[in-house]
Amino acid sequence: MNESILECQPVVIALARTPIGALQGSLSTLAATDLGGQVIEYLIRNKTLEKGLVDEVIMGCVLSA
Repeated sequence: MNESILECQPVVIALARTPIGALQGSLSTLAATDLGGQVIEYLIRNKTLEKGLVDEVIMGCVLSA
């Protein structure tokens, strides 16, 4: 693959999702950023991502109660 393309264009290389919680449920004490961090750690730990190749992470949050 052409390296110059990778430098200019965003590429989706991995995905994962967090569990769905309930209002005041067992996940309510976790901050959204901590939960998202756990997803990133999971992807790196399972060799889905190479730590040194990640420049930026864009995450979405539909609803943070």
